[in-house]
Amino acid sequence: MKKVLVLFTVACAAFLLPAEEVALNLPKESFLYTAVPKAATLTRTENGCIVTLTAAPGKSLGETNAQWYVPYNAGFEAGKRYRGELTIKADHDAEVYLAVFLGEPPWKVFTKRKYLLKAGETQTISVPCSTKEATGKVRVPSLFFGKAPVGTVFTITDVKLIEEK
Repeated sequence: MKKVLVLFTVACAAFLLPAEEVALNLPKESFLYTAVPKAATLTRTENGCIVTLTAAPGKSLGETNAQWYVPYNAGFEAGKRYRGELTIKADHDAEVYLAVFLGEPPWKVFTKRKYLLKAGETQTISVPCSTKEATGKVRVPSLFFGKAPVGTVFTITDVKLIEEK
């Protein structure tokens, strides 16, 4: 019985230990895509950027029609685990999606997570990703702002791409 208890304890401890992580070199530049002309603006800052949704009040942008992203041209290796992470603050309550998707046609979304941001609160948000096959260029992390209120200002900092070992 003691052996079973010891093995169970060791297995639980191994599960709870944090995985080794390696921060990958992301480019410093980020980009903004809008399907609706002038739906948002991007202002770069010393340690991140500010995105402001500027579409006319009452117009729905749709979930993916205002996107901010960082390109990672090295792509992902098959079977490896990655995590996109950033710190964000919105000046209004807002629903956003943090995603990882292919940075070239067919623009496949590998994974996304919905986050509900509270006005004025800074949050660190992340999205894990793993692919069965090697990829070309990816956009990671990427934010979809389309369900956020027009006029919302987002401050984005501490953008990271992490390979989990």
